[in-house]
Amino acid sequence: MFRAVIALFVSACLIGCTSMKAVEVPAPGAPQISVGDTVHVTTKTNTAYTLQITEISNTFMVGKDDAGRQSKIGFDQIKALEVKKSAAAKTAGAGLGAGVLVAVVLFVVGIIAFGKAMESSGKN
Repeated sequence: MFRAVIALFVSACLIGCTSMKAVEVPAPGAPQISVGDTVHVTTKTNTAYTLQITEISNTFMVGKDDAGRQSKIGFDQIKALEVKKSAAAKTAGAGLGAGVLVAVVLFVVGIIAFGKAMESSGKN
């Protein structure tokens, strides 16, 4: 039981709140993305990519997908672009909330265990 509670606590603390936000397709020379961003790209040929950006120039971007495959996409070939932004406040709030919840659960379990120990020892 204790291991399950600890695993739940660690899992809750590692939750990352992110969201995809649609942005305008960057004009050459003015990309709205940065190296390290995760983007979802739909090209004019309706091919979809989800990439972590590794390189940006004035006319194209390069990124790797989850399988490690690298793709180079020209800005003039992009039909839609979404950039994944991390919501730090949501992540911190979720981690704090989960931590408080686990602390309360552990406290209640401790009270119950203490009561049962007292009952079984006959000191009630």
